[in-house]
Amino acid sequence: MQNILFAEIMTIWYGLELCWERGFRKVLCCSDSLLSVNLIKEGVTAHHRLANEICCIRKLLANDWEVILTHTLREGNACADVLAKLGAI
Repeated sequence: MQNILFAEIMTIWYGLELCWERGFRKVLCCSDSLLSVNLIKEGVTAHHRLANEICCIRKLLANDWEVILTHTLREGNACADVLAKLGAI
């Protein structure tokens, strides 16, 4: 679970950074990891094992752009799920 969560968080971070750097200013980010979405939206304490990564994502989201971060069912996000699992190996 820890490796999958890390992979999900890093994928969201990398994807958002890529969108920002390429000039996309209206972004819909869908993840099948409800835990990842909630941790990013609600924030975490400084003692959380992924606090640094989540803090960086939240700072990125504070930039001047429109980002919707939402949860989607795994069935609707099968490709991303496979890639996240491969990244955790």
